Amino acid sequence: MAEMTGNLNLPDSINGKFISIIGMQSFQNALFTGTIHFPKNITKIDAMSFLSSRFTGNLTLPNTIQEINRFAFAWSKFSGNLTLPANLKSVDYGAFRASEFSGDLTIPEKTTLISFNAFAESEFSSVNVLGTTDIKFYSIDDTLSNTMNSGSAIGMSESSPQASEGRAFITGDSNAVTGTATTGFYYKSK
Repeated sequence: MAEMTGNLNLPDSINGKFISIIGMQSFQNALFTGTIHFPKNITKIDAMSFLSSRFTGNLTLPNTIQEINRFAFAWSKFSGNLTLPANLKSVDYGAFRASEFSGDLTIPEKTTLISFNAFAESEFSSVNVLGTTDIKFYSIDDTLSNTMNSGSAIGMSESSPQASEGRAFITGDSNAVTGTATTGFYYKSK
């Protein structure tokens, strides 16, 4: 797949069967330099599907996507904004690690899990969490800790093993996250 260039337009179906999953390593290291058009019924982007890809610009994922697996877009070269789907439930380990997206990152209301290193070493300028989200240890770069909006926090869940290490749990408003608060937090909306 590495020799493919230009835009990637994935069809909605092949031989009458809907495409619902982008398989593991499908476009890893691909040289596409344009945009991606996803199938309208896609629900899952599997592990390393677009790892180290060269796509440019914005990435808007369809609202049908519910899970993004480990390293799916890690080390990608997208230079624009990332729009996560409204129905996204989970972002797995390292899914967007070291990505070059710019702008604000908004975690949708239905997202309940952001796994370890999901957005570590990323280029986002701020983070906004809309719902109750279990944000695992080191999932978002420490440098973003001062940009958290809407009462969000970085870190882990109440049941995480690190909870016994004296980490803080925050419920409520964004004023609770100030200074150099980094990893080790759980956010629960009011």
